[in-house]
Amino acid sequence: MTSASAPGMTTDTRSATRNWWELGDFPDDYDTAGALGQLFKQAGAVLALEGQEVGAYSFEKEGLCDAAIQERFLEVLATFSPTPLVEEVSHRNVKRCWAVPGGLVTANFYPTGETATLSLAAHTPALLERLREELGGLLATKDPRGRVFLISSGHGGYGLKSVGFGGATLRTENYEAEIVETFQMLVSDMRSSSPRGRLVVLEGEPGTGKTYLVRGLLAEVPSAAFIFVPQSMAADLQAPQMVPLLIDLKDDERFESVVLVIEDADGCLVPRAADNMSAISGLLNLTAGMLGDLLDLRVIATTNARRCDMDPALLRPGRLGFHIKTEALSRGRATEVYRHLTGKPRATYDGGTTLAAVYRAARE
Repeated sequence: MTSASAPGMTTDTRSATRNWWELGDFPDDYDTAGALGQLFKQAGAVLALEGQEVGAYSFEKEGLCDAAIQERFLEVLATFSPTPLVEEVSHRNVKRCWAVPGGLVTANFYPTGETATLSLAAHTPALLERLREELGGLLATKDPRGRVFLISSGHGGYGLKSVGFGGATLRTENYEAEIVETFQMLVSDMRSSSPRGRLVVLEGEPGTGKTYLVRGLLAEVPSAAFIFVPQSMAADLQAPQMVPLLIDLKDDERFESVVLVIEDADGCLVPRAADNMSAISGLLNLTAGMLGDLLDLRVIATTNARRCDMDPALLRPGRLGFHIKTEALSRGRATEVYRHLTGKPRATYDGGTTLAAVYRAARE
């Protein structure tokens, strides 16, 4: 009995033999009882009778996974197997077997929360290598950038739920030079244990790129835990039941700081009145109180409110670290963004075009 192995494989490649279907030499963790396993074995026997050198070459990898990675996995898989011979789908698990020149290939994908396991098997090392390169790289082997948590409230009190990873490298060509320079200063400050202020305000009309700036921060500060807080819950941030959640997250060895992100936070920033007193008081305490210092807490608030309309107490030095205002793109910048997105030249835009409008035009 002779063994075979896939040349050049740097990952887990199990041994295989030409007569594995007769002698039971099948990958130990492979589901031979399922429809995919049976089909794979039967096809191997047929190929052997035809005189082909076949084996059971397998690859397995576990890595971090989120909804976007799962979607991308299915897209890539569809390019390999538009018409699979067998497909089993249970919840989010996907098992698929399809024919290619030289034999059959099977792929099993098992997402489990924030991780997933990918198992591949092929009749030849060449088949396996191609599939490994295309699909294996989708699972991150190290912690992706920008772990995001959502805060929720229910009958059992407050809770945090990890929803994946939201970091994305900032496309600096989308912004004027002044904003890019300020963003880079903000990144350095977020990484520091002695920030110039614990409150960051991103101001701008809808579609001017505030969300992309937040995602850029997620990518550039991977040592922080980012908690997205609904504006309606901002007043609850200093509630006694909330503090243990923040402390537990700060004690997590994966994180060095905690960042609260409040989108559309106009009600938390405008001058205090009867309807927003609690929200602003909570924000003041978190950004200039002992709790903020002990937890190394930062707050990012996005808003459409003009700076002159914000509560003066929030703007004091030592509390407000950065105030970045995103605006509609200049004529030249809008044209440059469109060219980067499409690779095509375009007649100049009129002044006042938003980043969202340029992206929409590039997709059309």
